[in-house]
Amino acid sequence: MKKASNNICFLLIYLLCVLGFVLYGFCEMNSDSEALSELLKKWGFNSIEEVIKSGDLYALFYLSPILRDTLTQQEKDNALLTSAKSGYPYLLDKCKEIGGNIFAVDEVKNNALHLASIANSVYLVEHLITLGLNPNSRNIENYTPLHLCAKSGSPEVARALLFNGADPLISVDEWRNYGPANIAGENKNFEVVRVLKGYDAHYSFETAIYYGDIQMVDEYLKEHPEWLIAPPQRFLPPAVIIAVSANQKDMLLHLLSKGANLDCSTLEGDRPISVAIRDHNMEMIRLLVDLGVNINGIGSARRDVTALEYAIENSDLEIVKLLVDLGADVNLVNVSRESKTPLHFAVEAGKEDILGFLIDKGANINARDVNGMAPLHYAVKKGSIDIVGLLLDKGADIEIVNRNRETPLIFSVAIEKPEVAKYLINRGANLLAKDRNGNSVLHLCAENGFLELIEYIFEKGGGSIDINDTNKKKETPLHMAVRNNRADVVKFLVEKGADIEARDVLGATPLFASLEVDNLDLAKYLVEKGADINVEAFNGKRLVHLAGSSKTVDTIKWLVSLGLDINVRDKEENLPIHYTCMSGELNTLVFLIQKGQPINECNKRGYTPLHIACESGQLIIAKALIDFGADVKLTTPTGRSALHLCAEKGYWGPAQILIIKGVDVNIRDKSGYTPLHLAVMNGEDRFVQLIVARGADICMKNNTGRNAIDLLKESMNWFKLPEGPTYSQVRKYEGFRKTYRLLTALICEDYLVSINSKNVDRTKTLCETYPDFAKIFYLGKAPIHRAVWSHSLDIVRLLISVGVDLNVHEISQEGFTPLHIAVKERQINMVDVLLKNGASKEEKDNKGRTPAELAKELGFEEIYEFLQKN
Repeated sequence: MKKASNNICFLLIYLLCVLGFVLYGFCEMNSDSEALSELLKKWGFNSIEEVIKSGDLYALFYLSPILRDTLTQQEKDNALLTSAKSGYPYLLDKCKEIGGNIFAVDEVKNNALHLASIANSVYLVEHLITLGLNPNSRNIENYTPLHLCAKSGSPEVARALLFNGADPLISVDEWRNYGPANIAGENKNFEVVRVLKGYDAHYSFETAIYYGDIQMVDEYLKEHPEWLIAPPQRFLPPAVIIAVSANQKDMLLHLLSKGANLDCSTLEGDRPISVAIRDHNMEMIRLLVDLGVNINGIGSARRDVTALEYAIENSDLEIVKLLVDLGADVNLVNVSRESKTPLHFAVEAGKEDILGFLIDKGANINARDVNGMAPLHYAVKKGSIDIVGLLLDKGADIEIVNRNRETPLIFSVAIEKPEVAKYLINRGANLLAKDRNGNSVLHLCAENGFLELIEYIFEKGGGSIDINDTNKKKETPLHMAVRNNRADVVKFLVEKGADIEARDVLGATPLFASLEVDNLDLAKYLVEKGADINVEAFNGKRLVHLAGSSKTVDTIKWLVSLGLDINVRDKEENLPIHYTCMSGELNTLVFLIQKGQPINECNKRGYTPLHIACESGQLIIAKALIDFGADVKLTTPTGRSALHLCAEKGYWGPAQILIIKGVDVNIRDKSGYTPLHLAVMNGEDRFVQLIVARGADICMKNNTGRNAIDLLKESMNWFKLPEGPTYSQVRKYEGFRKTYRLLTALICEDYLVSINSKNVDRTKTLCETYPDFAKIFYLGKAPIHRAVWSHSLDIVRLLISVGVDLNVHEISQEGFTPLHIAVKERQINMVDVLLKNGASKEEKDNKGRTPAELAKELGFEEIYEFLQKN
């Protein structure tokens, strides 16, 4: 207990001592501060900052001893930075002596050099650099001393910084080139710009224009006068447009005085006035108009548009008002833009305030474009009920028609804007109007499936609406609903009393139309409602023929279940099976055959089902027909086989089956055309390649004596690739080119094989069919070279008979003529034949040897002597 009491006593004594020292220090410090305040007052200052800002070196010198001991480090640093900001080098040195840190920075990370650069103190700048400050140091905004000098500093300070290592190219940030010269130009500190340019700082011609640096622009133009019109680089805007975009009016006037032209544009097509409009620069717009810009010229703002049109699309009412005040024509017809007026542009842009203003200024509210479209049509197309209402309120004609004779109401339904249509009906639009095809609003509603709108039309139109009204094709609304698979509309119209037996111009009833679009459900519905299933169109087609084209067997089965005869023919004598072979539904084909449909019956053209399947490229159908016993050798009245029909379209799949089943690949029609001829004539290169591989003879001619190459050239001469060709036209053109290359190679290859195998008869056929190819090189040799190498005198004589050149050289290392080859092969009889037919003994090979010299070199004395004697 006694020990604990002693510890407490010692602790209390310790705390009292500490407190005493603190109180002593505080009193001492307070005493120094009071002394400093007294001294400052004697010198007439309230703070050390006032001393430094005044530049009173004597006062600072006198106060320095007490300042060193009294000020905190932060206060000393602040004093040093203040001296730098004031531009007093001797004061800065004194602040450094009392303990200020030369590398201190302020709240935005400016060091003494930054502040000295702002203060325009050349000596202090140089002095600080000698003390170790980096001339390229950055503050919190990434500015170096040179950047700050560029803002408002003097050229002397800039020169001092540059001389001592400041980087003239250093950018404020990495993502844009914004260096000291840009800053100087932006702040109109053009004298500093001159200094920086002397150190190769980036300051381009366009930059000088942008900042209004007339002197620098003139310097550039002295060296490059062409820059006044054409920019230094193609992608840059012209000088005039840069001046406009930078709102540099004096620069613009200066450039124009030098010879620049306001009739210029950017690569994107922007012109001076469009730039001013885009920037909402009303003063510049006025200036440009005063300078002569044609405010109503088409293309004056941008390609194909006027200034007013451009403003409508890209600016606001204030600019539009200005342009109209300056003389813009509110009724100008732009022939380059579909003859639209400013009102059309305003509707397209959806700007109601501009629209109302233009109408109030006299714009023709019913003006039509090249397609007869009025602003009201445009509003309908935009789907804006507000704009439609505004136009109607301002007097727009609700019954105005376009070139298709569509009123706004008809147009709204045609482009599927039912809400707009309903609004127009409420505003009194004529429900009985028709377009140029005779379609009423009801027709188009039925076509697009607008049941709610149809109901509304009957509600508003009452007894005036004819539900069986017809268009120019004699289609009723019910026809159109059926053909567009609008089941709900069909049911409504039928319940409303629509005539289900009405016929269109082709004699089709709605039931007939339902099977045309392969809609079995609609067909069943119409039959339930009493539609006649024995209907016949004017071309003799019946429902079973349409079912033959169906993508499902269910349709034909349903009709058979209703008792319809499937063996009826249309006026072209087609059975249902003929239609099935065209559409390609296998299950329907099988069903018809099982029901006794004949598979070799011809239609009026003389085409069997197999012919139609091959002509349509229906591989599976063709195979099924053949499997069911279709005669593959039957021909059409013109003598064309199923293989001919495949060849004409390039359908190789069915063709392979026919060839496997024994169809002759060289079968001729009555004009002598083979399948190969037809494939060649249509540029079906792949079919040509495949059928030749199957044995097609390239030497066969038609009845007029034309071979495959002749027929191909005729087709190529007839077919001309138009400008802006379609994909199919390009494909046809490429097909002809590929076929020509392929056929040429096949003929050359045939020559090669025939000669190498000494097939005289085949070579004779080739020479008779393609005599020009007897002179063509293939793999470095002409046919005559191959004939000599093959030791075939008969083929050589044959080639001589068609006039081949006997002195032609091989394309090889040796470069032999036929006579050289005969010598090399020691064929003295061949040598004799060649010499008698005009071969030259003086021709030399690639090594400079005549045939005689070659014979001597090879040791063929008998040939050498023979050549010497003859």
